[in-house]
Amino acid sequence: MAPAFLTVDDVTQVFPLDGGGRYVALKDIDLDIAEGEFVSLIGHSGCGKSTLLNMVSGFLQPSSGAVTLRGVAIERPGPDRMVVFQNYSLLPWQTVRQNIALAVNNVMRNASAAERRERIERNIARVGLSHAADKLPAELSGGMKQRVAIGRAQQKKD
Repeated sequence: MAPAFLTVDDVTQVFPLDGGGRYVALKDIDLDIAEGEFVSLIGHSGCGKSTLLNMVSGFLQPSSGAVTLRGVAIERPGPDRMVVFQNYSLLPWQTVRQNIALAVNNVMRNASAAERRERIERNIARVGLSHAADKLPAELSGGMKQRVAIGRAQQKKD
C-alpha cells in the first residue's frame, strides 16, 4: 500500500518557557491524509492548530515524531506546500502583480522570463483579479487581498 499523501507520525511539540518551564503544544499526534482529502483543524485558541500547520509548511520541526509528504520528511518550506496567512502578508508598496511575482520568480528561477510572466498572469486570472493587477494592497478590499495571497500561493505545476 502506498504511503498517505500527508502523514503526521507520533508528533510532539514542546516550547521552552521563560523561567525554565516548558509548554507542550502537541503530544503524540497521529494523522494520515489521503491525496485530495479535505481536513479541517478545529479547536480552541492555543490547542496546537497553527503549530501543526507550521510543521506541515516546513516552518517548524517537531520536537519528536515526523511529518512527511508522500513519504518524504518535511524539513523546510517548499513550493509544494504554500501558506496563505490570515493577515495577507502582502508588501504594501507592491502591486497585485508584483506581490504574486515574488513567489513565481522565486519558485520558477530557472524558467524564462516569458514563462514566469505567463504564470503570474494565469495566477492573477485564477483568483479573478485581472482588472486589479496594477493596484496596491491599500486599494483592495479584504477579500481581494486574500485572493492575492491565494494567487501568490498557487505554484503547483499545471
